[in-house]
This record gives sequence, C-alpha cells and structure tokens, in this order.
Amino acid sequence: MQIQTALPAQITSLRRRIAERFFFLGPVFILALEVSGESGLVEIINAGLHTGYGLLWVFAIALIYKYAFAYGIARYTLSTGKTIFSGLRSIPGPRNWEVTFITIIYILEMLAYGGFLIIAAHFLYYLLPIDIPIQVIAIATLAMILLLLWKGSYERLEKVIIGMMILLFTGILFSLLALHVPVTEVAEGFIPYLDPHQYIEIMALLGAVGAGLNLLLYSVWLHEKTGGKPCTSDLPEKMRIVRTDLLIGFGLIALMSLVFLAIGANYSHSFHAIDEGVISAIAVSTHLFMTIPLAAPVFVLSSFILLAGAAISGMDGRARAICGILREAGGIQIPAKKLYRLILLAFSVIILASIYIGSPEAVIKHVSVVSSILFAVIGFALIYIDNNLPRGHRGSRIWLAVMAIGSGIFFLVGLLEEATILAFGVPLMERLAMVLLVLFVFVRSDLASAYRRGVATKTDLLWLILIFGALSIYGTFRGFNFEGVLLNFRDLGPIIAGLIGGPIAGAAAGLIGGLYRYSLGGWTALPCAIATIVAGILGGVVGRRWLPFTPLRLAILGVAAEALHILVILPLLTIGTPFSEILDVIRATLLPMSVVTAAGLILYLVIENQYKKEIDMKDLVCWIRKEIDPELETEKDDQ
Repeated sequence: MQIQTALPAQITSLRRRIAERFFFLGPVFILALEVSGESGLVEIINAGLHTGYGLLWVFAIALIYKYAFAYGIARYTLSTGKTIFSGLRSIPGPRNWEVTFITIIYILEMLAYGGFLIIAAHFLYYLLPIDIPIQVIAIATLAMILLLLWKGSYERLEKVIIGMMILLFTGILFSLLALHVPVTEVAEGFIPYLDPHQYIEIMALLGAVGAGLNLLLYSVWLHEKTGGKPCTSDLPEKMRIVRTDLLIGFGLIALMSLVFLAIGANYSHSFHAIDEGVISAIAVSTHLFMTIPLAAPVFVLSSFILLAGAAISGMDGRARAICGILREAGGIQIPAKKLYRLILLAFSVIILASIYIGSPEAVIKHVSVVSSILFAVIGFALIYIDNNLPRGHRGSRIWLAVMAIGSGIFFLVGLLEEATILAFGVPLMERLAMVLLVLFVFVRSDLASAYRRGVATKTDLLWLILIFGALSIYGTFRGFNFEGVLLNFRDLGPIIAGLIGGPIAGAAAGLIGGLYRYSLGGWTALPCAIATIVAGILGGVVGRRWLPFTPLRLAILGVAAEALHILVILPLLTIGTPFSEILDVIRATLLPMSVVTAAGLILYLVIENQYKKEIDMKDLVCWIRKEIDPELETEKDDQ
C-alpha cells in the first residue's frame, strides 16, 4: 500500500524536476530558430558556394562569442527581472541613445524580412501542385504569421516554435546524411587565415552566424517566460540550467550552419559563373531537385520552416522589445497589447513594401555587415552593464575575457576594410562636422533663444527659413554619389526648421532646398523636391503635437520622413518610369538616408539639451550667489 502511494508521488516529483530542468528551453529554441533563419540561410550557403569550408574558423569565433553574449544577457535578465534594453539605458551618454539606435535598426531590419519571405515563398513554390505567383505566396505567409501573433500570447508562440524545431531538426539531419562532407576539408577550415579580398564576406558571416543585434531578443523571451520576476536566492542554480540550455541551442545553430555550408560547398563547382543578383539559395535548391530527388523536398520544406519560423519569432521579439522601449523610454501610455499589435501592423507594411522592392540577398547582406560592427559596440556595453550588477551576480573572468576579445575581433575586422573607411568614413566625417557646426552656432544664437522664449518675430522666422533652407541645399550639394544615385541629407534642414518654427517654417525651408534639387534635373527631380517640402511640414506638425522631444521620437520622425519620401512620393510622381529603375533608387537610398536623417535629428536634440543644461546651471549659480551676498549682486546690477 505504501509502495502504491509512494509511486505517484515519485512520478509527480520527477515530472516537476523535468519541468524545472527544461523551463528555459523554450526561449532558447525560439532564439535558435530565429537566428538560424535570419541571414544564416542566404549568407552561409553563399559562403559555401564561394569559399567552401575555408571560413569555418569564422563560424567558431562567432558562435563562441555569441554564446557568451547570450549567457550575459540571461544573467542580467534573471538577476534583475528586466530586459537587457532596460540595462542599456544605464550606459552613460545622451538619454536613451542606445535603445533609440537599436529601435531604428530593428525597424529597418523589417526590410530584410521581405527578403526572407520571398525566399521562403520560392522554396514553398516547388512543393505546391499548382502555379501560384511567388509574391502571393509571400503575402499569404505574412498574413498567417500576423494571425498567429495577433493574440500576443507567448505560450502559443513557444508551442508553435517547438513544433517547428522538431520538424526542422528532422529535416536537417536527413539533408546532412544526403550530402558529402569531407572531414579533412572541414578540419582545415578551422585554421584561421585572412584574405584581403574576403573582408566583406568575413564581416557578413560574423554578423550572420549566430545572429546580430537580434540576439538581444533572447532577453525579451526570457522576461516573458519568468514573468519579470528576478531570481535572487537561486540565481546560480538557474544559471546552470540556462548554461546547459544555451549549449543545446547553439549546438542546433552550429548544426544548421554546417548543413547550409555543406550544401553550398557541394554545389560550388556548378555555380562558378553565378550572378550576384541571383538568389543562390534558390538556385541551389533547383539543382538539388535535379541531383538528389529524395533529399530535395525535405531540404526545401526545412528551408521554408526555417525562414517562416525566423519571421514569426523575429517579428514577435522585435515587437515586444520596441513595445517595451516605447512604454518605458518613450513615455507612451498606450496599453501594451494594443501597442504590440500596432507595431506588428507597421512591420507588416514595411515587409509588404520590401516584398515588392526585391533583391532580398543584397538587403540581407548589408544588414549583416552593419550588424557585425554594431555588435561589438553592444558587446562592450554588456560588459559595462554586467559590472554594475551585485558582486555575486557578475560574470566570471573567463566570460569577461571572451566578451572583450570577441568584441575586439569584431571591431578589428571592420577596421581592416580600409577602402570602405576611406571611401565613406572620411567624407561622412567632413559633412557631419559641418552640420554639427551649423547646429552648434544656431543653438547658441539669439535667434534660437527667441524661439525658446516664444518671442520670435517675423524677421526671426525669415532667418530661420534661410538658415535651414541653406542647410537643405548643402545636404544635396554634398551628398554621396553611390552607384549613380545621390545619397543626401536634404530633408534634415527643413525638418529641424519645422520642429522649431512650425509647419510654415518647415515648408518654406523645404521649398528652398526643393527648388535647388529641382534645378539639377533628372527623372527624380520633381518627387524629391516635393518630398523635401513635405518633410518640413511633417517636422512642423510633429513639433507641435509630439512633445517633449526625445531621441526615440526624433529617430522615428527621421525614418518616417524618408519612408514617405522614398516609398510613397517617389513612386507616385514617377508613373511611367520603368519600375526596375524606381526599385534601384529605393534599394540604394532608403536605408542610408533614413539613418543619416535620424542621426542628424538626434544630434540636434543632444546639442540643444546640453545648452539648456548650461543655461540652467548658470541660472542656479547666479541664484546661489544672490542668496549668499545680495548686496554684491545689487552693486553689480547698478554698475
């Protein structure tokens, strides 16, 4: 009788221990699926096509570093009960600059998600019995993702992702068995070497293998899993579980990376003359159908699951992260669930636009290259955040060494690409210095003081228009010429004029810059001129309705102004122009112009806030002196 009573109790205890042991495995699976699909499929297959197994040493460095990165994120989240984005706000510097920057990157990365869905649609197309346009499949996939995420349930997300991971793991193993993997070449690939012609490929792989800034989303899912409750007394035990779970997750990432690299390497001889505009992963899958009929459907279905799963988890994680940032750092009071849905809808609009822009591999590669550099900055920031934790919750010396060396390597590879720095870095510094000089002088002028005190006259309005209209002209005159397209910051001046003086000031400054652009001619002259005026009006409206200004709000304004310019006004006012030419302009200008305009607005706010602090400090000193020696102050006033 006692045995019969004890047995159910033992089973219950065993179930509880198993549940506790695998409690954190859900967030790790979501992370593994997201980071393997995002950039990995395209970048890694292309690496196999062009270099075989020669860059496996890059894979090892990236995975070791990012394992340590994820471990540090988990320690902060479990120790404090907060997401890593809250920790990044503690970094010294302008208020919220880190989370503002990350928010911009996350929004712009949605352009790459259109590429993911297009590639996923290509894979699924091969399995469908009827002929359906690729774009229709991509849009239908996006609609299903939106429907799945609409409820905002983390529990539902975790169950779906675990099911997809089981299917994916089975397909990956089957694909690996169908491929020839030479052990000798694989072993030699772990020996580091640097080829000057491969710096960009190395940078792209560092950003793609094991994820980039999207690795920060692991903190969001951990926070959802724990309900935001900090682990104080049992943190060491919880971290041991997380350490093992992360090893499982990064083991899966390494396995999937090896499979995709092997696929590219197996078919490198068949793609010597591959065109850069061809989607190599899709070309490889077509070749698979002709060479390995049994393995091809499994690989194609696995690839679709991987990319669709990356889109599901990536959209969810970014939406949750931005929702938290907007509510915590941006002061937005919209209910969390409603804001989450609004962000998902905004993401869907960007993805739809990207689906029709095309050239997904180019967008994905550029995002990966930028990510490899930015990730080093966040790596050093994570070391700083970890050092501010209680002594017993900080990382070990080994963890600190891996983080410091890994961040340094990421920086070093970026610096090795000297041609890129000389071609774009030096000219950008020159233009940025001129913009900063104009803003610095203006902020300290009597004209700016008149607008702060609300006593500006019509003459002041005229000077404001002329100054920022001239800055708009400079933004066109000193723009970058990249592959025949002028990358400029013409809209920056009118937006700032609108923020300070209202819609009339912004429109007038935009008119000055727009007329100069129109005088240069070209088929984009009219839409670019009108878009500059619209940007000034938009700045004026925001300046009246979205106070107080914060880096995050101004960053969103900059991205929105350029999106309106390039995605709406340009296509509407160039009807009759070949669509391919419009797409070329969109691809070349949307990302850099959005970043430059957003950065310029944030710099203006930083200079303005710093000057206000100086004024406040001077007023405080004068008040203290008057309180201490009022007679002395009276004598000075008389003099």
